[in-house]
Amino acid sequence: MLIVGTSAALHLPENWLEEYALGRLHSSLLAPVEEHLLVCELCRQRLAETDDFIQAARLAARRLRELPLDFTHDTPQGPIRLLVRQSAQGDWEAAFAGRQLEGLRRFATVAEANDYLLESFREMFPEHHCTEYCGATRVRRAGGGE
Repeated sequence: MLIVGTSAALHLPENWLEEYALGRLHSSLLAPVEEHLLVCELCRQRLAETDDFIQAARLAARRLRELPLDFTHDTPQGPIRLLVRQSAQGDWEAAFAGRQLEGLRRFATVAEANDYLLESFREMFPEHHCTEYCGATRVRRAGGGE
């Protein structure tokens, strides 16, 4: 078993704790890791911190998914704006706006509207890859926030 540290203070490697917390640790390592966690307070603390971090990351990802999209992408057909906004009736509108492209659909949730726009955009522009070089700009909302 590969446990890092000196003979006086052996501890589990960070990547094992991460894989364990995510439920992806190889089955051959499960028993030794769980045995070590029974006797090592420091590794239990590190595992708890890893669990907290994973939960915070998942929550942040969920919250990001719930924010309405409002991006403009440069494409060969010109700029295309992907916009999700809440209608007066309380549902969510997913809209494309740009040269040679207009459209609007309604959804019950902001996540459904976002997913529709992203999937449709990927289908229309499969060669487009959003990276730091994409040039996509998030439209700033009134009041200076994003």
